[in-house]
Amino acid sequence: MSVFDPFHQVIQDRMTNPNANYYEIPWWEAEVKQFTADIQESIRFIETECTDEELYWLSEVFEDIADRTRSADFIKCLQKRVQRVENAEWRQSILDEILVMLDYVDEPLPE
Repeated sequence: MSVFDPFHQVIQDRMTNPNANYYEIPWWEAEVKQFTADIQESIRFIETECTDEELYWLSEVFEDIADRTRSADFIKCLQKRVQRVENAEWRQSILDEILVMLDYVDEPLPE
């Protein structure tokens, strides 16, 4: 069992219900809670185990994660990771979400 199994599971729940009004479903909060509980662990997950498709679905909650954590490291991680997303539509969608997140960081992004 991987330390990242809970991350995969909350994203899998979302991927299996793509047409749901997701914000009203407890999975939204489950994703946000899982990814804000330990932001460094979340960064490691995104860097090492998160698939492109998982990252795409996860991007729905990026703004909430950024609002709760105010983590410049999280945004920097996403900026690097999105460059590896092969699907151009997913990459652009994720980039759009990252731009929104910049308003939630009070400090400059790390180099």
